[in-house]
Amino acid sequence: MRVEAWRIRGAVALGAAFVVLPAPAAVPGSGETTAIPRVETPTDATVAAWLDARVVRVESDACGRRLVGAGVLSGSTIITNRHVVAGASEVTVVDRDGAHSVRAMRFATGIDVAVLEGTDLWAEPIDRNDGAAPGAPVWTRGYPDAGPAVTVASNLRRRRMGGIADPAQVWELDTAVRPGQSGSPVIDSRRRLVGLIYASSFEDDAGLAMDASTVVSGVATASAVPFSDC
Repeated sequence: MRVEAWRIRGAVALGAAFVVLPAPAAVPGSGETTAIPRVETPTDATVAAWLDARVVRVESDACGRRLVGAGVLSGSTIITNRHVVAGASEVTVVDRDGAHSVRAMRFATGIDVAVLEGTDLWAEPIDRNDGAAPGAPVWTRGYPDAGPAVTVASNLRRRRMGGIADPAQVWELDTAVRPGQSGSPVIDSRRRLVGLIYASSFEDDAGLAMDASTVVSGVATASAVPFSDC
């Protein structure tokens, strides 16, 4: 597998090519493979089912460079990271019912947010939680190393300052993220949007997520962009 990395000050944003799938990479300095736990406890079942219905696999073909990320359906739009679909000549989303072609997309200015449209998919708009606190339990769902969907139980570790290309402040999770998890929503126990994963920390691969207000602002101000003409 070829991993595409975008360096952001203090973080690295990842997109995963999905032709060949290797074993998960080790966390730098640990000497051990990063474990990605599945949500299995009964108290998590409702959130896991919600994520299974809302999160889609985003596959983009950027003139032969194929990337995988996640996206979350809210209303008739799918929210993901801009770096997952930037330069794409074709974008497809895959849910439980199969593949759907994306017919239009919009990019936020200065924020790693993209809005995908025209798939005919629809779900109730997502509520957001702007009052989350460190230590709160959260859940994400994505496609580590471009493999099958995995739901991860986590906690908000802390707020931290973003870098030059980051939002002003971001949430840091207490679990690692892998290529293929970019665009994964961060959801609380009431199924409200807390943030959107966009990168991992240089130090320990901890997931970094822009907060919900940043995501919503990016969606509201996003402008239409054309697909690439290869």
